[in-house]
Order: sequence, then structure tokens, then C-alpha cells
Amino acid sequence: MVSGRLGVDGGFYWNQSDDAIDVDDDGQYSSPIPHGIIDLSVPLSKSLGRQMPQFAVYRIGYIEIGLRNKDDSDDNSGAGCFGGTLKFHEPTSHKIDALQLARAVEKANEGGVVDSDSLFLTTDRSYAGMRVNYDGDSQIEDRTSMGVTGISGQWDMEEILAIYGQMLSPANTYSNSLWTRRTGTVAQCGWAASIMNRANDSGLSVASTYEPDINNWRLDLPAGAHLDVLNGLLKLTTAWSSTNDFQTTDDDYEIQVTIGVYGWESF
Repeated sequence: MVSGRLGVDGGFYWNQSDDAIDVDDDGQYSSPIPHGIIDLSVPLSKSLGRQMPQFAVYRIGYIEIGLRNKDDSDDNSGAGCFGGTLKFHEPTSHKIDALQLARAVEKANEGGVVDSDSLFLTTDRSYAGMRVNYDGDSQIEDRTSMGVTGISGQWDMEEILAIYGQMLSPANTYSNSLWTRRTGTVAQCGWAASIMNRANDSGLSVASTYEPDINNWRLDLPAGAHLDVLNGLLKLTTAWSSTNDFQTTDDDYEIQVTIGVYGWESF
């Protein structure tokens, strides 16, 4: 099991300048919406004391997302509700082949020059594997840089799969096919979590009036079942929230994510 707060703990990245989130004025965030990237190889490496591969398929049995109060200047003992989408890539033969080809290209490119993120570093305890972002630069700790035409400054999984898909169908024509590319798209599910620090229903008793109400979102698969997550990378987007109360200052909340990892298999 791994657990962390987006923007606070290692492997749980957040695209906002602050490590917290508050409710949107009208309840729907504008682009770019707040989102976090989770790299399972980082917290697992820290907890197990070994280098965990990113080029692996991780088996996940449950995921829980919840909100936590942030201790800062914006505190009004209010409530907040947030929701969005949890995304990840499931392994397919084309996706595995695409990532393997990218690794082969990186090895060939580094054959003459071994840099700080080289796959050939074996003289110290640096990470010796290839590391990619989910769908943009500078998302992942110690990601592998790349200068090949068609790839931006760093490798990312979305670009790798898109370019490999174009190679399978250069003209990008699929006739009456039900897919848009042979490398497929992401698996995704919706999530929503809420926290109420105090109720304000005048009909409640005094004791109940200050009773907190915390509702975490949880995806709990039955015994023996699991999700296969390619490269151990997940993207958590926050698309909507409860609306503002014009009479109070927004509360800030941290997003806590807990994931049950059953195992992994490198490729």
C-alpha cells in the first residue's frame, strides 16, 4: 500500500503552485484544470528500499481518494466537495511495443554520450532505468530527457503512444473502425469526495451541529481482481467542485490518495 498527498509527498505530483485546492466560484474549473500525476515507482522505491522499475505493469486492488484540511490562513470551518476523473493506461501489445521501441531509441541515442539520466549509469546509486512523464514535460521526478524529432524535451507516454499509432497508420485513416488509433486510449473512471467540518442545520442538536462529515471515494475490487496500470502512472483530474459561499472565505484542502499495490511485472 502507498499513500500520499498531491503536491506534498514523493511520487504524488500536483500541477498547481500551491499544494492545496479550493472550490471554484461556479463549480467548474477552466482549462488547465487542476490535476495530479501519481508515479507508483517513487513511493514504492522509498518504502521497499530498492529501485522500482517504471517500465512495469502494476497490479492495483483498491484506490481511495479523500480531502484533508490544510492549516493555513484560509480557514472558515466550512465544507467542500470535489470531483473529476482518474485516468491510466491499461497494457496492450501495441502499448508495450511502443514503450519498448522508445527505450531502444533512447539507448541508441545515449550510445555515444552518457548523461545524468542515462540508462547506462552503473557506477553509483542513480536510477538506471528509463523514466517517462504521463502526458507532459517536467511531471515526473528524474524523467529521461529526449531530443528526437517529434518528441518534446522529455519522453512522455502520451507522445510515445501517439507517434507509434501514427506509424501503424501513417495516413491516420481508419475507414469504419471503431477506434481512433491502434495504441488505444486511457481507461478512466469518475471520482468525488467531500468534507464538512461542521453542519449548520438549526434543527440539529448542539452535539450534532459540530459533527464532521468526511466522505472519501473508494474503488474496491473484489478479492482476486485488480487493475493493470501501465508504467505505474495515473492521472487524477479535478474538473468540478461545490460552489462558493459568497459570505465566507474559501477553505483550502489537500487531496490524499491511497493505493493498494498487489504486485508488478517488469517488461
